[in-house]
Amino acid sequence: MPFIVLINVHGNLPEKSRPVVGNGLRARQLGDALRSHGVEVRFASHESFYRDAPAPDGLSTFQDGTGLLDLIRRHSPSLLVCIQGEG
Repeated sequence: MPFIVLINVHGNLPEKSRPVVGNGLRARQLGDALRSHGVEVRFASHESFYRDAPAPDGLSTFQDGTGLLDLIRRHSPSLLVCIQGEG
């Protein structure tokens, strides 16, 4: 079974066409560093951050705390990291 890390970030991940704040930068850097060591990384964010743009591959969105818990159950991560996370 692979080691899976789910990173819950309050904000959007860095993208060329959208502004980003520190939360998204920290989440992306952490995810990239973990991937470089062979860890499977997935991201989660509140859907409000992706109303005007599709979520990138590897990022799931949720509406509320119940939705976040559903994501956690569905992804079944080995570790959950919250970067100023919702829920």
